[in-house]
Amino acid sequence: MPQIMLKPGLVRFILASIVVLFHVAKVVYLGTLAVYCFFILSGYWISLMYDLKYAKLNSPVQEFYTSRLYRLFPVYYLFIALTAVVTLIFDFDKVRLIADMPLVKQLAFWLSNITLLGYNQLMYKPIAPAWSLDIEVQFYILFPLVILLMGKRINRVVTLLGLALVAIIIETVFQNSFLHGTVLPYLVYFAIGISLNKDKIVFSRTTQLICNLLFVAVLLVHYLSPGLFQLVKDSETSYHLHFSQLASLLLVPLLAGSVRVKSNKLDRALGDMSYVLYLSHWVWFIPYNHYIQNLTTVQRLPYMAAYLVLTFAMAYLFYRYYDRPIEERRRRLAEQKELSRV
Repeated sequence: MPQIMLKPGLVRFILASIVVLFHVAKVVYLGTLAVYCFFILSGYWISLMYDLKYAKLNSPVQEFYTSRLYRLFPVYYLFIALTAVVTLIFDFDKVRLIADMPLVKQLAFWLSNITLLGYNQLMYKPIAPAWSLDIEVQFYILFPLVILLMGKRINRVVTLLGLALVAIIIETVFQNSFLHGTVLPYLVYFAIGISLNKDKIVFSRTTQLICNLLFVAVLLVHYLSPGLFQLVKDSETSYHLHFSQLASLLLVPLLAGSVRVKSNKLDRALGDMSYVLYLSHWVWFIPYNHYIQNLTTVQRLPYMAAYLVLTFAMAYLFYRYYDRPIEERRRRLAEQKELSRV
């Protein structure tokens, strides 16, 4: 089997597509795993950009946060607004749920929807996949501290082991606590990505091949075993969570290989579009879920096909005419600040 060398933008687009398929068909049970892979890649790209761009500026932390918020929130605000409209039309019970909340919970709900902080703690999430954006924002807040802790190789090893221990403790002892909804159990994945960048880690062809084969074998075992399949396809079970955590580690060599592959214009577009796809698919999932809830699996198939066509087509349009102009402006501003420093 040849070594798989996927371009970085394509990898992110595939991961976002897996999340879409996971929500529309539970038989694709890799949605949570895809998010863990996003966290690893985020750690890599954020630390790389910080080293190459922001660290050289006069106000690196300020410029880092300005750029990250500029990238994250315009797209998020568009789709949270569209989700609100679609929910009013197709799922008004959720509106009543919000209206019936005590005042304090309503304030927390709206504050989390505006800032994303605490979004993962909400009982009702208007855009369910946006829970990972809450984790991402928390990572941004802690990023200067994490980078400081991981400045030297020995510190990176100690930090990785420490964060892995924190994740294990939270998952086992504090699974039902507030801590479980914070960035703490996920920081180790961001730290893996940072280490991939800082240590310029490149896995051998043999290592990647073994990990890829093990990953495929694990998938086949879960598909061929009815008992395991029932456990893993339910995203609410602890088994699904632990499967996603461990299986994502088998993909680290593939992810590490992809970021070393030279990208091109099309690949960069796919990578940027992945963020739009990740959020926008939930807007159309609300009416889709409304129409198919009383249908059999076979009856749902044409609706599923229409949903997927609409989802990917609209993701492209929103990327092309909304997100890309914003992203181009963000990059121009960043380049101007780099030039002003020279």
